[in-house]
Amino acid sequence: MLGCGGHRDNARDAPWAWWPAIAAAPAPDGGPAWALADAYDRPVWTWDGRGFIVERQFDAADRPVAVHVSQKDVAILMEENVLAVIHNRGQWTYYFAEVDLWIMDWEAWGRSFVDAGFPHPSFDTSCRGGLVLDENSVERALKALEKFSVSEQSLRQSLRAKLPIATWEDVSHLFPVVLIDFDSKRLFSAYSETLELERYVPAGWIGLFADFYEEIPMSHRYWIDGGVDHFRAALGR
Repeated sequence: MLGCGGHRDNARDAPWAWWPAIAAAPAPDGGPAWALADAYDRPVWTWDGRGFIVERQFDAADRPVAVHVSQKDVAILMEENVLAVIHNRGQWTYYFAEVDLWIMDWEAWGRSFVDAGFPHPSFDTSCRGGLVLDENSVERALKALEKFSVSEQSLRQSLRAKLPIATWEDVSHLFPVVLIDFDSKRLFSAYSETLELERYVPAGWIGLFADFYEEIPMSHRYWIDGGVDHFRAALGR
């Protein structure tokens, strides 16, 4: 089953390994520990030197409602997730989740499996509320996706932890690879792996494989810090 924890063979080659979250104090029994906060500064992801990963879910009152603990190579966890930004009704929000979630039209994606001679996959829609992510389902989808949101402050601090930047490869995973703009009905993808996100957009939408950073307002470009554009600096521009 695809969509929420499903996997696709030969679809990506781990370009996002070792997401650098905010370093936390070393745990006495777990070695180094890290945490990644959501848009409300709640610690939704934590992991330690032993490989234990803890995912926490919260309700609207900031009360923890679920805790999932697993032991998994953090590099594997990070290769299955990418950073996306959604623009809806003037609001800009970053999300950290599996790349499958940013395929807007799962129905079209499913047909591509059949066209290639494979069985039609089944999809778990619980993580985003439907097969097609468009202006008709966006409110329901964003409610379901809220648990994947990441605060700009967390991303900014993660980038600071990598300074000075030695190479683009050291920080490439800290920048968004897809923009879904509900206000203009456009999807921009910079995802360079096998999956072409721009191909699977709903009717009436435009999908582009293109740089989209100029589309994001300056106030939401967390990589511009202290007057320095770390994105351009990392690319040597």
